[in-house]
Amino acid sequence: MDLLRVDRLPAMPWKNGGGTTRRIAASPPDADFDVADWRVDLSDITRPGPFSHLAGVDRLLMPLATGLRLGLDGGALQPVGIFQSIAFDGGAPVVCDLAAEAPAAGVPAFNLLLRRGRCVGRLQAFGGPGRLQVSAVAIVLYAARGGFNLVLGGERPRAFDAGHAAVVRDTVLPLAFEPYRPWSMLVAASVHTAPAG
Repeated sequence: MDLLRVDRLPAMPWKNGGGTTRRIAASPPDADFDVADWRVDLSDITRPGPFSHLAGVDRLLMPLATGLRLGLDGGALQPVGIFQSIAFDGGAPVVCDLAAEAPAAGVPAFNLLLRRGRCVGRLQAFGGPGRLQVSAVAIVLYAARGGFNLVLGGERPRAFDAGHAAVVRDTVLPLAFEPYRPWSMLVAASVHTAPAG
């Protein structure tokens, strides 16, 4: 299990140049948007505009603050709640807007990008203790608020504070977590190999 300080990761431009994102994990490890089998990022949405066009990619997004609105595939702008996971086609036209209640610094968003036909996955949010069975591909955790103790298999607990990410690959051991601060929130991206056929 690798623990990372996300704010120390390099900020890279979105594919369309409309904002910045920090790559937490990907396969291959240094893959960009066009070639990754999967990728987990933390982005800052600071202004309205279109999302990058990512043909052949299934996208999942989870806002970590209030105030984000999305218009999917030409549809009207609709609010996306904090810690609500929304899935959409990365090749479809998507636009975003920020409502009045959005933080002045913008809305951070946890993103999972999956190459269609190769990988499937999901985003989840946990406000309390939980347990995940690590798949054959990866689980990526991000502490959005507070702090948690993480335990992988029989290893000793490891502190996991807000702003940190944990990346677990290629193991079948269970991953357990429990908050040790009030108002804690953890988000998890699970990546699996797509079913054959």
